Amino acid sequence: MPETTPGKKRNACGVLRNLVLTGTLFLMIAKDHAFAQNGLTLIMWRLTHSGSYIQQVVSVKNDTVNLVRIARIECGFFRGDQLIATGTTHVQNLAPASTGLSEALARSDVAADRAQCRVASVR
Repeated sequence: MPETTPGKKRNACGVLRNLVLTGTLFLMIAKDHAFAQNGLTLIMWRLTHSGSYIQQVVSVKNDTVNLVRIARIECGFFRGDQLIATGTTHVQNLAPASTGLSEALARSDVAADRAQCRVASVR
């Protein structure tokens, strides 16, 4: 078995510590953006700005025993504390225990640094 020098051990420990911290941060971010409402779990994923549009990717999981024909999601896009745009999207025909993906879009020349989304209605 090859010997490890103290410098290599220190570097390996640093890499492992960074991986653990990064994994913990990722789990905290994912957890902070999951919301349960109306028997549905809404998870907010990637927020991007592409010149003239803001895009928030969301997933909706049906935690009920019924088919959800349509779930309407509303998002507000913020820069600091200021609302700069709003957008809506929907997920259709969501079977029990299934998850659907969608994107809320809003026209804006200004990039948002955060979004707040909610399930506005369910049929």
